[in-house]
Amino acid sequence: MKSKIVFNSRSFPARAERVRAEGADRGEWFYYKKTITFEALPEKAELFTLGAGYFEVYINGVFCCEYSVRSYIYNRAYECYNIAELLKKGENIICVYMCDDGNRNGGFYCEIISDESFTSTKWKYARDSALISKTTYFLELNSPEIFDFGKINVADKEHNWKEATCTLDMPYERIYQAKQLPQTKERIKCEQLTAVLGVQNEKKFDFSFESPSGCCSAFYCTLSASRTLNIEILTSGGVFEFYIDGKKTEQKTQREIILGEHFVLVISLGGTADFSIKYDGDIALSEWRRLSCEMPKSGMKYPWNEPRQAPVLPEVIKFIASVKSINGLPREISDKAIEIKSAPIPLWHNIFTQRYFLPRDFVCGDKYLRQILKINDDEISSAFITGKNVFLPSGKGKTALIFDMGKETVGRICFSVDARAGAEITFFAFEMITKSGIRQIGARNAGKIICKEGKNAFVSHGRRGFRYICLCVERKFGDVDITDVGSDEERYPVTADAAFECDDEMINGIYKISADTARVCMLDSYVDCPGFEQNTWVGDAGITAGVNMTNFGAGEYDRRYLYTIGRSMDDAMGRTYRKGNERYAEPTFLPCACFTTYPEGGIPIWSFTWAFQMIEHYMYFGADEGFEQGVNDLKECLKRCKAHINNRGLFEIDGAWNLIEWAENDLTPVGEVSANNMMLAGLFERSAEFFDMTDETAAADECKHTAVEIKKAINRYCWDDEKHAYIDTVRDEYSYDRYIDFCKKKNRRPYSYEEYKALSRVSVQTATFALLYDVAQGERNEACRKILLEGVSTGQYTASTPANVLPDKSHRTVGVGSPFFLYYVLKTLFKLGEYDVAINVIRRDWGGMLHDGLKTCVETFKDKNGEWGRSAAHAWSASPAIFCITEFLGIKPTKPAFEEFAVEPHPCGLSFAAGTVPTPHGDISVKWRKEKGKLQIDVKAPKECKRI
Repeated sequence: MKSKIVFNSRSFPARAERVRAEGADRGEWFYYKKTITFEALPEKAELFTLGAGYFEVYINGVFCCEYSVRSYIYNRAYECYNIAELLKKGENIICVYMCDDGNRNGGFYCEIISDESFTSTKWKYARDSALISKTTYFLELNSPEIFDFGKINVADKEHNWKEATCTLDMPYERIYQAKQLPQTKERIKCEQLTAVLGVQNEKKFDFSFESPSGCCSAFYCTLSASRTLNIEILTSGGVFEFYIDGKKTEQKTQREIILGEHFVLVISLGGTADFSIKYDGDIALSEWRRLSCEMPKSGMKYPWNEPRQAPVLPEVIKFIASVKSINGLPREISDKAIEIKSAPIPLWHNIFTQRYFLPRDFVCGDKYLRQILKINDDEISSAFITGKNVFLPSGKGKTALIFDMGKETVGRICFSVDARAGAEITFFAFEMITKSGIRQIGARNAGKIICKEGKNAFVSHGRRGFRYICLCVERKFGDVDITDVGSDEERYPVTADAAFECDDEMINGIYKISADTARVCMLDSYVDCPGFEQNTWVGDAGITAGVNMTNFGAGEYDRRYLYTIGRSMDDAMGRTYRKGNERYAEPTFLPCACFTTYPEGGIPIWSFTWAFQMIEHYMYFGADEGFEQGVNDLKECLKRCKAHINNRGLFEIDGAWNLIEWAENDLTPVGEVSANNMMLAGLFERSAEFFDMTDETAAADECKHTAVEIKKAINRYCWDDEKHAYIDTVRDEYSYDRYIDFCKKKNRRPYSYEEYKALSRVSVQTATFALLYDVAQGERNEACRKILLEGVSTGQYTASTPANVLPDKSHRTVGVGSPFFLYYVLKTLFKLGEYDVAINVIRRDWGGMLHDGLKTCVETFKDKNGEWGRSAAHAWSASPAIFCITEFLGIKPTKPAFEEFAVEPHPCGLSFAAGTVPTPHGDISVKWRKEKGKLQIDVKAPKECKRI
């Protein structure tokens, strides 16, 4: 990359043209080109980029820059680059490669401002015909990427190029200059070839059926078996239930079928139903028929934060499910059914249903492991494997090759294949291998290339998070030579080499996987995970930001993120996204932005996390550029929080997603949530300290008063004398009346008062917040402390969701559900002086990840089957990297930008620790050693930083 980002303020050119291809669909990629001619070589030239989606810019065949800046469509970020080194006297070819977003306000700006005049041709465009599928750079479209090297011919044929539409209009309400470093572009090769495996050709029928939107569909046929045999159902999405002879059949389990005819039924709740029927004998299937009925309306809008309701199937569908033979269908039903043909089975289905093909004795982690198998009598010899490269001779069947990157990477999948024209290589990337096989993959991590004759160097269009790459080779196409398997890693350029070390190797390992997790979760903005969503959830971002501030020091990155989320409170948010919601019209909604999703009601604790982060940014980086805007955003957030305080003095938002973490807390979309109020009281207290530091006495006093009043209300209404604990959500007659009003307004079936009361829960989460934010005093403090310490004593955590909470008076205390909440647990343990408990929690709960060979921190702990859950690298699980610096080393700012700082280590049984903290003035280095019960501390700091 030859261009350099411009950090000095620049105004976007007033006469910049918006360039686009008319009629482009979302996920289509286009080449754009034009020629600019200089009579004299410019000394100064700057390029301004702005757009609705992702694009790359090349000048004279050299990669110049990319546009990959997440921001609201109404408040769009632009970038400025110095490109003088890329230009030459005479003609210069400017090429843009863009993923269209399918929006009429889409397109891009690519404007050059120079100290020398130049002439320019008009922009032309051509669709990338080699990309067969629609795919996006960001994790959005749920389809595999299919690329045909035989169709790369755009540049060779001038008639493919059309004149682009260029206008001077600006479709964005406001634009601003993003001032952060470009993402990395680093080719990382795989660490090792982990396995060579045979993929057996299975006897199976594949089906892909479409159900009309909003309908429940029954797909049925007759299966005829020539003898008693076994069948197995494999689904990859869209199938609700599967029945044989009126009996529900589970997928991925074998079912014995006797000689004769059998009634097969598949039920789908809308969309595409993809499934396979595997068999080990001879079977025949009649023509499929479909009967569709409109689904009954449930009134439930947010299934993630409401008690789950089983789908109410139409009566006719329930009747069909009970039928044991096709002859049992009345004529009035069978006459309404229509014949239906299967669409081609999607590539993704075949990948998904083969993801458990690892042999039982396969062991991941052996550095030089080779699985040499006989594949259709053709032995794959180790002689064909050279380091990380593989040569596969022509043969029968398929061979799967699994390459290990060594740890999670985020970037573009890349590999080279030397093969005959028409050869097909299927690929998919994934995050984990466990005892059940390959885990954590998605359609967006999969695809296929179709080769041209000779070498085919593939780089995926989408940026994905993964550790392993599987290449599946059809041997019938001839010899195949595979090289250069790896990743073009694309993330924010931060490092933390040797930022922390101590005499406990387990803690060092935990620090490393935590820091590595944060690194791959810092893309163009903070994201929750690289492999599963790549979504900017502000709760997850709060922890990654903590790792950034204590370890990486990327202040410009953090500031732009804070500014972007602040824009979610702009009036345009309501006009653009939530036109029918009264909170967005007033406006009183809270900042809870994430891309590409925005929860309708917001997540209050996420909003408070963003506000806390705004203050911590000031402590670590000082009053940097954008500070004034940040203060205004913080004040606006606090004002809106106060607007939701009811006449009992408690904060509540009807329709909010009242999430703390993935656990069975009593958190419905309506009510006075104790944890929300406790954290909000803590936010007002912290804001008071902030305004004291910035000499805003009136604002500080108001925040102090608000915090006191909220705490009074919490202790009056949220404490349950019978349970001797703070409950998750207040459940009394006053709150029940408000609940009934909410249900009427939303057209939902309410619980009875007894059922409503029986939702009540006591939890480790609420007790922890009561301690962390100084709500609990005296005996209540001791009660909360007991709940917390008992809750983390065994490490038996259970991931779940508030949606699973049903009325149950006998329910026991809700425990921790994920590594995310341990961030708050650890903060509280350190605050209480429970240092030994804190380090033991870190050793036990993150040490388990190390023990299982994980190189990054997973989203949830092991489930009841001993499987790690969801994404294998998740931002909200990286908190040990924070505590290694703030608690074990003990470095904390006491004045903004470390003008003053404290060093107060908590050894927690360690005898040595060393590390650095980045500051705007340079690194502060701390090294301490414990000898004969005394700490010897050595501190080196820039002259601008004073230790107190």
